[in-house]
Order: sequence, then C-alpha cells, then structure tokens
Amino acid sequence: MKFVLGIILLAVLVVGVATIPSVDAASGKLTIKGESSTIYSNESVYYKGKLTDSEGYAISFESINIWEKVNGEWQYVTQGKTDARGEYRITIPANHWNYAKTVNIIANSASSIQSPSVTLNIEKPYSYQIKPEVKNYVQPTASKNIITNLDLKLRESTPGHSIQFRPTLSTSDGAVMMSNSIDIYFNNKVIKTISSYEWSDDIAVGEGFFTFVAKFDGLTSGSTIYKRSTAQVNYDNTGKSSSSTQTTQKSSTTQTNSNELYKSAASTEFLYSDILNQIESGVKTSEYALSNSKLENSEAKKKIDSGWGLRYDVWQYYGEAKKKIDDAESHINAAQYDYSYKTLVDSESYIYKAKNHLYSILDELKDARDLEKKYQESLRSCVLFWCSDVKNTYGELDSNIKNLELKLNSLESRTNKLETSKNSFTQSLYKNEINEKNQEIKNLENVRKQEQVEAKQEQQRLQEQNKQTEILAKQEQQRLQEQKERELREQQYQAELERQRLKEQQQRELESKERQRLQQLANNHPLIQQIISGKIKFYVHPVPSYAGEGVANGVNTMFDSLSNGNAGFQRVYSEGEADLHFQWIRDFTPDRIGQNYKNFNQIALGTTNCLGDWRPFDLITVWKITWHELGHSIGYPHNNDYNDIMYSGGTGNNFSSDYEETIFLDEGYVKTIPFCGGGDFKYTLKSNNQYNGFKVYVVTPETNASDFIFKNIGKHYSSCGSNGEKMRTFSGECKNIPSGAKLLVYNPDELTQTSAINVSVEIFDIAKRKSPDMSFNESELTYSKELLDYVRSLF
Repeated sequence: MKFVLGIILLAVLVVGVATIPSVDAASGKLTIKGESSTIYSNESVYYKGKLTDSEGYAISFESINIWEKVNGEWQYVTQGKTDARGEYRITIPANHWNYAKTVNIIANSASSIQSPSVTLNIEKPYSYQIKPEVKNYVQPTASKNIITNLDLKLRESTPGHSIQFRPTLSTSDGAVMMSNSIDIYFNNKVIKTISSYEWSDDIAVGEGFFTFVAKFDGLTSGSTIYKRSTAQVNYDNTGKSSSSTQTTQKSSTTQTNSNELYKSAASTEFLYSDILNQIESGVKTSEYALSNSKLENSEAKKKIDSGWGLRYDVWQYYGEAKKKIDDAESHINAAQYDYSYKTLVDSESYIYKAKNHLYSILDELKDARDLEKKYQESLRSCVLFWCSDVKNTYGELDSNIKNLELKLNSLESRTNKLETSKNSFTQSLYKNEINEKNQEIKNLENVRKQEQVEAKQEQQRLQEQNKQTEILAKQEQQRLQEQKERELREQQYQAELERQRLKEQQQRELESKERQRLQQLANNHPLIQQIISGKIKFYVHPVPSYAGEGVANGVNTMFDSLSNGNAGFQRVYSEGEADLHFQWIRDFTPDRIGQNYKNFNQIALGTTNCLGDWRPFDLITVWKITWHELGHSIGYPHNNDYNDIMYSGGTGNNFSSDYEETIFLDEGYVKTIPFCGGGDFKYTLKSNNQYNGFKVYVVTPETNASDFIFKNIGKHYSSCGSNGEKMRTFSGECKNIPSGAKLLVYNPDELTQTSAINVSVEIFDIAKRKSPDMSFNESELTYSKELLDYVRSLF
C-alpha cells in the first residue's frame, strides 16, 4: 500500500513539474491609446497599445487591425503587428479623412481580442497636402516602400519670352499624388515650387539652351515610405527657326530615356531596400528567439550566446549595406545611374554576409534546440510501465525557429531576383548610353546641316553686304555733310547761349549792385525798407513826464494799434532794430511843432502861449503831429488842402489847458488874465478860503482893469462873469469874444472879508477843433510808381 502511494505521489510531482501555462488568447487584453484626440484631416495620427494573454504575458508578432465606425458599422482602416514585447504602434496616414467629422476607433487582434473604443475628432484642414512624419522610434515591423514617378511638362506661354511647368507625381500603380510640392531646379538652385498636377505661373527666360530638373524629396506617412523621384526637361531658346521642332524632339527623347532609366534604377534600388527590410525583419525575429529561449542545458545556452555574437555581426553588415543603398538612392535622384549601379553592387557583399550570418544564427538555434531536447529527455524517469513526460523547455524556441526559417525563405526568394534586376538595370544603362550616342550623332548631323545652312546664309549675307556697302558709303557722305551742318548750328547755338549767359551774368551783377544801393537807400527811406523787408520797424522813445495829461498812455495805445494792424508796421523796443524813430521835444522854435529828417521824427509836446508860458498839447494834437510826420517818413510831402493831414499850414493845435495858475490876491487887489486870441473859452476858478470869495468879470479889449473895478469905467460881458457877486468857486463860458478880451479876478476890501486869498484858475479854448483827413493821398507820394515797382521786382 505504501509502495502504491509512493508511485502516485511521484507521478503527481513529475506531472506538476512538466506542466506549463497555456496561452488563452481569447480571454487576453488589448489596449489602445491615440497620439491625439483632435487632428486636421491632412495630418496623420498613430495609435499604440499592448496585447497580452489572460495571465498577462505579452503576445508577440500578432496582427492588429484598426477599425472605424461608419453609419453604425465597423469598417477596416489599416493594420500592423505587435513587436517582441507585445506592443504595437500603427499610423493612420494623412488624408484618410478628407472632411470634418468625429469617429470611433478600436483595435482588434488576429486572435479576436478587441480594445475599448476611443474617439477622434477630425477638423477641416488649411491644406490637404500630405505632410511627412518625423519618426523618432524604430518601426517594429517592416516599412512599406512605394516607388513614385515624376513627370515634368513644359509649355511656352509667350514664345521666346516666358514658359510654364506642370509636374505630375504618381505612384507606381498610376495613382496621381496631387497637392504635393515639387521643386523646380536650374543650375542646382530652386527657381519655383509647384503643386503636383498644376501649371505654374509665367517664368521669364532669356536666349539660350536650358535644362530644368524637377525633384520630389519623398515623404513618410505612417509605415509607408514614398520614395524620391526626379524628372528633367530641356528648353532651347536660341532663336533659330528650326529650334522649336528640334527642341521638342530632343526634350521628348531625353525625358523618355531618363524616365525609363530612372524606373529601372529605382526598381533595382527598391529590391535592394526590400532585401534590407527582410534582413532587418529576420534579425529582429532572431533577437526575439534568442531573448525568449528558456533553456536549461549549458551547452544549449552556449549556442544561444554564439547566436547573439552572430546577431551583432548581422547588424554591422546591415548598417554597411544600408549606407550603400542610401548612397545609391542619392545617385539615382541626381541621375547618376552608373554610380548608383556600382554602389548597389558594392552593397551585395554585406547583404550576403548578413544573410549567411542569419543562416548561422538559425543553425545555432537548431543546435540549441536539439541539445536542450536531448538534455530534457535524459531527465525523463520511468517506473514499471509508466514514464514521466519530457519537460518541454524548447517548444517556444522551435516555434521561433520556424518563424526565422520563413523570414530566411522570403529573404532567399528576393536575393534570387537580384541578378535579373541587375541585368535589367545594366540593359537600361546600355540602352541609355546607346540612345545618348545616337542623340549625339543626330546632334552632330544637325550641327553639320546647320553649318551648311549658315554657310549659304553667310554667302548671301556677303553679297548683301557688298550692296549695302555702296549705299552706306553714300549715306556716310551725306551723314558727314549733315554732321558738319549740325556742328555749325551747334557752334552758333553755343555762341548764342554764351552771349545770353554773359548778358544774364551782367544783369545779375547790376541787379546785385542795385539791390545794395537800394538797401543803403532804405536806411533813410522807410517806405523802401518796407518793400524790401515787408515791415517798417519803428521805435518810440519814452514819453517825458511833462507831457499833457493822458498823452503817454494815449500815444502808446495808438502805436500798438499801428503795429498790430496790417499796415506793414512793427513796433520794436530796441533802437538798434528800428528803421524809423519817434522822439519827443519839449518845444521847437515858435514857428515849428514837429519835423522829419530821413528816418527820424521829432514831435513837440507843447509850445509857448501868448503869455509867454509853456503849455503842453492835448493827446489829439500830439497824435495829429505824429501822424503828419509819419506821412513825411514814408514819402508824402506838404499840400495845400486845409482838411488834409499833410496840410502845410499845420494840423490845428490845442493845449491841454490854455492857462493854469494859482494866483494870490490881497484885499482890494485885482488880477488881469488876457485870453490868447478870440473865440470861445471856458474857465474855472476856486478860492482856497471857505469864507472869503472873489468876483469875476470878462471885459472888452479896450477896458482898463483898475478903471473898471474902482471907477466903474469900461465895458464887460455880463453873461460871462459873476455879475458883481462874490463866489468861492466859479465856472463859466464866454463865446465869440474878440482878441484882447481879459478875465478879471477881484478880491474886494470889505468888512466881512478881512484876508488875502489864493485862487486857482484854469482857462480852456473850447472852439471847434480841426479834424483833418488822416488818410494819405497815394497820388501825392514822393516816390514814383515806377521806382516802387522796380524795388519790388528786385526784392
């Protein structure tokens, strides 16, 4: 009984050790995460995630499909694969959606594991052009390379002057790639960038032969790589009659040969790139097999280590081959097809070394599997009729070996095509070389024919030249005669110009001297100064204190008004600036009250009255004298018009007051004050004593004052005096009195009046004042109109 239980226990232990967890893919997990939740429809977007089984183990190299929901149904978008870590990254290329919308996206694995749904908002783009993506990671699966074809057409918009281009970019299956930018080169410089399948605007060209190259630099959209491509077209604008047809034929032939050779070269380069992708896929598959081998046998592990060393060499050969193939692609884009062929052939040694090393890795993996299998079988135990199962530590390795064999088979099938592709390429090179030679022969033949045509044309030209020589000789003789006549006319014309110049120079010199003379003249003639400078600057000397009441303020106000008006006068406050001066005089000789000398005006502020006393003029008199002298300053002489301001007999003068004194009168004394001249007078008298008064009389010229007061002999004007009454103040008027009439002031000697008195007396001439016309008569101006116009013409 104990023996049986021991067997059962041993069996349980053996079975427990040999069991490994199975992959339950149907109950696994698939995650999804988008690069962005909102994009423009001309932008690409990638989704990434991870695929694991029910126990959380990564599921490697399994297909992942991306789906979108359209009208309630799921539609396929694109696909990719998980890498060795079970992770995937799949790009939906730009322009998959060409209008704004919102879609739901899911990922689905080949083992029917589905991810949650995510939402993507697509907005209307600014441009529908496909934009290349810059990848900063290693694509876990092989890239999809698409060969592009580029065609370049040229047409004349204005023959001989401007042309237009239309580049057409298409894939190898004939689909036109619109809206992608194509650069047009001339002399290795970009002269225009045009969208595919669109005509450019006009491009100006000169005379000559031109070669234009169109280039598409390629782009990457998700896992799809659109290869570079070029096209070339020639344009002959040498101006020859036959150049148009020849250019079209030459351009067409060159372009056809170039396109055929390019397609052959690109196809061969594509095969090499595809082989390189297969090597990359194979080495990644081997890496996965090497990294996931769970072996226990030490010898088997050494094989794995050896495989890792071989894997390092494969990557080295892969890198060297990739450099060569990339260089070949650059040579193809530069139309250097011989170099591209040599570079591709040079890459073969690295390709075959990499392939052979992959086979060596496969051998090491197989050896490791066999060693591990033998090792596990050696550990198998048997009891009676029962044996334990062999521990399968090499099952996953065996599966990976099969995957690697598939990769190598695919690689082998592609390398077998190399010779055929190279032969096609060399045939294209040979054909292109023959075509170029034939074209060169044709060009030489065309040149020979053209030289014959040109020789015949040269003969005709020489004949025509001889005819023209005689005509030209006659024309030259006539030209020389006409030239002499023109030279003579030119000499006469230049002589006339010189005479005119000298005349004008003399005139300018005379005018300059005349201006200097007039400027000197203007120093003493203010009117001329006004024409030259536009203003007469005048200076007013300060008014003395002995001037009549209100004269100082009055004349300053009047002069300011003159300066502020538009009469061409400007008051200045510095004598040095002035063109005209106004100076005040206390008294002139008896027959003068003002004078003008050149630019100086002197105005009397008063004069001596008939009593021999100096009396100041009133404001109106001072201003009339000033205006009269100003008239002389600007060129107006005296005239005989009594009512004119320039009247030679004077402006009519009035004192501020004719008499103004305080007289002393003792008791019984009388004071006689003559009136200066006849006419109308006003007088005021005032005693300084509030008790003692005075008597006032106006007597006739022949009446004696003493006789009239003390003897009552003589006559007086009864309406003009106090009529014998005593007055402390008195104001009266007396009109039309004759010259010589007198004002008597008497202090009576009476008992009631017992002291002397002081009486203040003022007498005013109130006769009607003279009011002359203050405007100046232009016709009487001293300066002639011709002189003034002459001054104006020079200034």
